[in-house]
This record gives sequence, structure tokens and C-alpha cells, in this order.
Amino acid sequence: MNDLRSQYKWLNIWLRVIIFLNILRVFSMPTIYWRYLIESYPNSPVWASWSYFIISFTRIIFASAILKWKKWGFWGYLLTFILLSIIYLYCSDLIRLSLDFIIIFILFLLLFTKGEQKAWDKLR
Repeated sequence: MNDLRSQYKWLNIWLRVIIFLNILRVFSMPTIYWRYLIESYPNSPVWASWSYFIISFTRIIFASAILKWKKWGFWGYLLTFILLSIIYLYCSDLIRLSLDFIIIFILFLLLFTKGEQKAWDKLR
């Protein structure tokens, strides 16, 4: 497994960045991030804020699963991307939608490039 991590170091680094960003979101949610959402999007419903929190927490689990070479981690992360995209569109948050799309696109590239040695094929 350590050999796989060294072979796919950019994927490993990117997943750690994703985990770190979601941990920041989860821990800043009750204070800073919550206030930002309310001020920036006053018309967004309360359930959207709770959804951000729950989905950010589950993303930590899914990204950690990909780090452990589990295929279900990618499918779970993709599902959270779809759910958040719906919420972002509902709240008219196109900037976050764009950023989330970039994050999943980079993850997709890191998993599916490298010709015959794709990281996707190594996931169990």
C-alpha cells in the first residue's frame, strides 16, 4: 500500500488537501462559516446550512476511503458533489459550484490518467 501511495503522490497530496479543507469547514461551521452563509445568502433556507455541514463531514470520510484505496469512497464523494451542486444551484451560489467542480475534476484527472497505470484500477 505504501508503494501505491508513493506511486500516486499527487493523488495522495490532493486527497489530503480535500480532507484538510473539509475539516476546516466542519470546525468553522458553528462560528465563522455559518455567519458567512447567512450574510452572503440571506434567502437561503436553514436546511442548506445544515446540509453543508453534514456533507462536509461525510466528504472527510469519503476522501479518507479513497486514500485507503476504496472505490466506494469515490462514489460517495461524487454523490456529495451532486447533492451540493443541487444546493448551490438552489441558493444561486455559482462561485462555490465552480470551485467544487474544479475540485472533483482534478480528483477525476488524478484517478483516471496515467495510461495503463490508472489509480482507478488500483482501487478495491
